[in-house]
Amino acid sequence: MTTKKRLRWRYWWHISWPFCWFLALTILWTWPLAMRMTTVLLGSRADPLLQTWILAWDSHALLHHPARIWDAPISLKFSAQKRAPSGR
Repeated sequence: MTTKKRLRWRYWWHISWPFCWFLALTILWTWPLAMRMTTVLLGSRADPLLQTWILAWDSHALLHHPARIWDAPISLKFSAQKRAPSGR
C-alpha cells in the first residue's frame, strides 16, 4: 500500500467512524424494529400512521413545492377557505 493510499484510508476512517458507531448503536437499540423497519409501525394504529403521513407529506412538499408545505391535503373541505378567522 502506498503512502498516498494509506493517508486516504486514514482520512476516510477518521471522518466516517462516528457515523458507523452511531449506526451500530441505533441498530442495537432498535433491534426488534431494525429487522422489519419497512413493514412495522410500533404503538397504537392511529398516532404512528398519522406521524408517518405527516413526515411523508413534509418530504414531498419540500421536494416538489416548498411554498405549499402548509397546504396538506388532509382536510380538503377547508383548503379553499381563507385561514383567517371569520367575523362572527
